[in-house]
Amino acid sequence: KLRSAILTPGLRPPFLAVEANRPADPPRALVTAHPLHGLDWLLDLWRGTIHAIAPRAELHVYSAALDKAQRGEPFDPVFRPLVERLANAANDGIVVKRPLPDPMMAAAYREARVHLHPGHVSDMYAFSIAESQSCGLPAVVRTRGTARERIIAGTTGFVANDDNAFANAALRLFNDNTTFERMSLAARTTQLG
Repeated sequence: KLRSAILTPGLRPPFLAVEANRPADPPRALVTAHPLHGLDWLLDLWRGTIHAIAPRAELHVYSAALDKAQRGEPFDPVFRPLVERLANAANDGIVVKRPLPDPMMAAAYREARVHLHPGHVSDMYAFSIAESQSCGLPAVVRTRGTARERIIAGTTGFVANDDNAFANAALRLFNDNTTFERMSLAARTTQLG
């Protein structure tokens, strides 16, 4: 008789190292989702609400395609609308970055205050949420795709049903140290367990 089991893919050692978070100043949010999976929505929310209330905050967008375009290298034309929208991104505290090797990405997670994830119906795993949670980074996610299953709502992050809830949750993690520290510890403990 065959036995079956569901095995959760593991995380690499840099994400499992128990290290203290060192939130940067100014505070940072980061996004690692595929740029075509809601980044346009997140940029609108960032510019219109989050950055307007927290003007010192930065949004670090990790994307190989967008980084390539900003460096003047050839890129897939499907990204052109986002590349054009990001032309003056620094004015809004938006920084496009190349995805980093695991040890450096783990460090980036430990320097941020919140992992923003717009979610997408085709997102089946939200692996970067698992990585960031193991580094103690709380997340704010929408109810699209599987990202909402990666966090414990109200404990390791927030699941937002609408734009205002998403923005308010991000701002809370920027400004409320007690909430950030509680969720950071819970995220790390839950993932490492």
